[in-house]
Amino acid sequence: MPLVIALLSILSGCATKGPPQSPAVGGAEEAVRSAGLVVVTTPWPEFATLAPDWLRRGDGPRVGVLDCWRVLPAALAGVAEIIRFGRGPGL
Repeated sequence: MPLVIALLSILSGCATKGPPQSPAVGGAEEAVRSAGLVVVTTPWPEFATLAPDWLRRGDGPRVGVLDCWRVLPAALAGVAEIIRFGRGPGL
């Protein structure tokens, strides 16, 4: 199965990137539910409140989430593999 990436950003609103036959999506929930990898690139409050149910995949592999702004709650680590980028000196 090809990897589908949900990009949550100020530029795309909510979009998925995958093979050409990948369907367009209508919003954050649909993008996250259909993705194998979620990338949060904008610290909007609506992206910080992703519902755990959107990330659950049953018995399948856990969804990977790159949290570029460290906005996601720690509770999501129970349903997804969260990767938070570090902070440099003085930030």
